[in-house]
Amino acid sequence: MSENKSYTQLQMVWPERLLNVPPAVRLPPGYTLRTYQQGDEPRFYKVMELAGWPGWNDEKLRPWLARILSDGWFMVIHDESSQIVATAMALHSEVYPSGGELGWLACDPAHPGKGLGMAVSAAVTARFIDAGYRNIHRIPRTFGWRH
Repeated sequence: MSENKSYTQLQMVWPERLLNVPPAVRLPPGYTLRTYQQGDEPRFYKVMELAGWPGWNDEKLRPWLARILSDGWFMVIHDESSQIVATAMALHSEVYPSGGELGWLACDPAHPGKGLGMAVSAAVTARFIDAGYRNIHRIPRTFGWRH
């Protein structure tokens, strides 16, 4: 971008007219949805790396933990391997007052085309709606979307 041109980051916003209709979480057989459990961090870091965001560790995670809504960090587990294969966070927004940001959506590329990213995104959105959030959005990170 040149200095003379303004840049607006792409954002996706959940329509206000659908705040009474939370999205359904749909998973294929062999996968389970749950919230974060203590000890999930090492596999979360690996999923982030596999999805194109290397360098995650306890220090990088720390500031995000303060923004995660209670019971708002979702994981999809591959039942056969018991491994986390998709994740997303329900984050208090820094963009919209009283808003929520669907953050750090990532999926293990070894499990493509199964709708796992859609499932954790739906879970985060439903959690925000349940908590009474009216401004729900997603700002893709610099590396783009990875499902």
